[in-house]
Amino acid sequence: MKREYLDYTLVPLGLALMVFYHLWLLYRIIHRPSSTVVGLNAFNRRLWVQAMMEVYLFIF
Repeated sequence: MKREYLDYTLVPLGLALMVFYHLWLLYRIIHRPSSTVVGLNAFNRRLWVQAMMEVYLFIF
C-alpha cells in the first residue's frame, strides 16, 4: 500500500474516532453524570459551594 493511501485512510479514521469519543463522553455526561469525572467534579463543587454558603451565613 502506498503511503498516500495509508494517510488518506488513517487520518480520517483517527478524526472520526476522536469525534465519536467526544460525542459518547457528552452523552455520558448528560445522561449519567455520576459515571464520569466531569460529573463527579460538578456534583462535589455544588456540595462545596453549599457548605461555603452555610458557613458564610453562619458568620454574618
